[in-house]
Amino acid sequence: MRKPGGAAIPNGEPDASKARASTAPGSNVRGSDARGSEARGSEARGSEASGPAERDAEPAAFIALPVSRSAPFNFAPLPVVTLPPIDWSSVLIGRLSALGDIVFALPVLSSLRAARPDARIGWLVEDRCADLLRGHPWIDELIVYPRGELKGWTRHPLRALRRATAFRRELAARSYDLALELQGNLKCSALLSCVRDARRVGFARSELREPFSACLTHVRVPGGAARRHRVEKMLSVLEALGIPTRREFPPPPPFDEATRERVRAAFAPAAGRPIVAIHPFVSGYGRDKEWPPERFSALARELHRELDAWCYVVRSPKESEPTARLVEGAKGALHDAIPRGTLVDSMAALAEAHLVIGSDSGPLHIAGWLDRPLVGLYGPTDPAVYGPVRASAIVVKGGAEIPPPRKRDQRSPAMLEIGVEQVVDAARRALASARRT
Repeated sequence: MRKPGGAAIPNGEPDASKARASTAPGSNVRGSDARGSEARGSEARGSEASGPAERDAEPAAFIALPVSRSAPFNFAPLPVVTLPPIDWSSVLIGRLSALGDIVFALPVLSSLRAARPDARIGWLVEDRCADLLRGHPWIDELIVYPRGELKGWTRHPLRALRRATAFRRELAARSYDLALELQGNLKCSALLSCVRDARRVGFARSELREPFSACLTHVRVPGGAARRHRVEKMLSVLEALGIPTRREFPPPPPFDEATRERVRAAFAPAAGRPIVAIHPFVSGYGRDKEWPPERFSALARELHRELDAWCYVVRSPKESEPTARLVEGAKGALHDAIPRGTLVDSMAALAEAHLVIGSDSGPLHIAGWLDRPLVGLYGPTDPAVYGPVRASAIVVKGGAEIPPPRKRDQRSPAMLEIGVEQVVDAARRALASARRT
């Protein structure tokens, strides 16, 4: 079975430190948008002969803890046992954030719905990401964790305590047969432990950034290959349970007519020219993935000059000031076309773009789900693990093929190795390929 991976970098390239552009692999993963278009997969980068050595496969064994309504926290060491089949008719997916990781978890939803069309499927998600899934016809219940209300708990501790207690009661009022802990942290594990009756399934300690969270799961799935794609990691939880998996993405939720009309009005000035969405921002937790802003402005100027492209900025409402500086630097070649910047408006606009360019980020992976042509800029993150889900995406890679440990609080030198001309060339090829299909 082919796995989604990252950049298909030719073997034998003389200077591995220079930025490289290549077609990003998918797998037999098929993406589909609201119009039902498909993205066919391709071979993951590398092979057993040329790629890094993988860890020996771990046995199909699991730590199984008893389910308890009254005492969900069981820390007693138990022997490793083989998990018997679990009869289920309802399942709660726990993936709170971030946007790109939620996209990587979507094949879990496809697999569950295909395995049990009549099952009750819920999803536990943070408020800041909820619109990505809201209204999806395959999700029966969207449970929204009020992160925004609890974030400033030190300023209003009693108010936050009351809200947290109320949310815990909301979770305790729900009952599911299975709860899949796909976040891999203590917060998600603790929230799922409040749900009645659910057998909680998550990753083994070696796979977790917060290993202590494994104490709150009943079944812990052993790790796989060191550089497996995140889609494969998410699906491994289902495979451990004997649930058939599908490397397919569900269709995105439909956009209402008012949203579509706003996007049509925003793109009216493009007047038949290729629309290029540029996402130049990164989160505070991913500063190392930032490409210099002045290069994004230069990129827009070059795309306008060479390809007559109409470029606009993908942004959130909080990014209006840096967007204004980018637009000014592009000298008329870049537009702030979606000023509301809501997640729904941004998704609807991405769905209409002819090309999306950005670093390893949520909007890039959302655009892959929407089956848009992509150019991804990768440096400190490994495309084999975090590569775009669209099979024909082009990855421009800076730095070492296998990145060193990340320093998230500062821009990675690998991003500086990516030049504007390389990205223009990748954009040219992506648009040409899209016109042929």
